[in-house]
Amino acid sequence: MSFGSQFRKTMAAFSPKSTLAQNEPLDPTPHQLQAASPLSPEEAAHLERFRMERRMLDEWPGAAQGELVARIRALLTKLRPMQAVGRNKARFGSPNDGGYVLLDDFRNVDTVLSFGVEHNAEFDLQMAGRGMAVRQFDHTIESAPAQHPSIRWEKKKIAAELTPETRTISSLLSESDRGCEAPNTILKIDIEHDEWPVFDATPLEDLSRFAQITGEFHGFDYLALRERLEVVERVIDKLSRAFAVIHVHANNHCDVTHLLGFSIPYVLEFTLVNRSLYELKESDEVFPGPLDAPCDPTRPDIALGTFRF
Repeated sequence: MSFGSQFRKTMAAFSPKSTLAQNEPLDPTPHQLQAASPLSPEEAAHLERFRMERRMLDEWPGAAQGELVARIRALLTKLRPMQAVGRNKARFGSPNDGGYVLLDDFRNVDTVLSFGVEHNAEFDLQMAGRGMAVRQFDHTIESAPAQHPSIRWEKKKIAAELTPETRTISSLLSESDRGCEAPNTILKIDIEHDEWPVFDATPLEDLSRFAQITGEFHGFDYLALRERLEVVERVIDKLSRAFAVIHVHANNHCDVTHLLGFSIPYVLEFTLVNRSLYELKESDEVFPGPLDAPCDPTRPDIALGTFRF
């Protein structure tokens, strides 16, 4: 069984449907809310999420919760945004969901690997318009979402292991990397939780061949699951050795978890730049900023402040 399958099976064990059946004691406020009157769908969802989080925290009894707090703070600290000296950022892609912020610096870059496309190819079209070859991979659609001479789509899943139905980061870099001193490839990734096992399986020496990485990182509401926490720690530690975060944005299609004093969106969009290419310094930038837009335009964006923990 793959890591992704194992994680989804574990999540199912903590799903609202299974936790509601446990009828475990609740704190007075949600219990009174439940007893007072029928709940709206939104209130019911919050109550179910509360119960699920309580179940996850039961796995960290007593002093172990202090360990969990320290580990979460340590990994979030590694995601503290920095500033690339003398370089500007720009937004590419759709006005809302599907738009990404990159450093507006494509020297030596001639290839974009785009993982997870669905039917929104605006980012890829803009990259192709800049003269880059774009290779799209999405196993959930039946045809290319857009036509362009510089875009090539494949119905392949990006995975931790190479099979006839999948591709890996390392296998694709072996085809796109020019072997020059400066990396020539940018990665855009949005593969619905599978980013963690994919990055976990990719050697640092291969990851360091990207000039920039941008995409969605899912499931921060499951950090109290030991299995999820361990893989997130490994991936963030690996990425932070070669890359620095220069932009962060929350996907407001999802909610925010309030876990042991941390308020963390379920899904975060990060842009990382290769440390070997840029001079970096501390940043006091506040997110969201002028380049950002809510993924769901019908809801307000999620305030992250300076994203310092």
